[in-house]
Amino acid sequence: MKVIPDPIGRGQESVWSYPRPALAEPSQRRLKIVHRDVIVAETQKDKRTLEPSHPPT
Repeated sequence: MKVIPDPIGRGQESVWSYPRPALAEPSQRRLKIVHRDVIVAETQKDKRTLEPSHPPT
């Protein structure tokens, strides 16, 4: 079965172009985790994991 990725839209990135093996890279975004209106964590020093055909985690 051949997978055909959807076209990339403006401001998007393709998960099919992520490297193999997976890569953890610094994120340029602020990360805030909120649970039941309580801020559990907040940072600008997070990393995101990139792996082909999977959304960033």
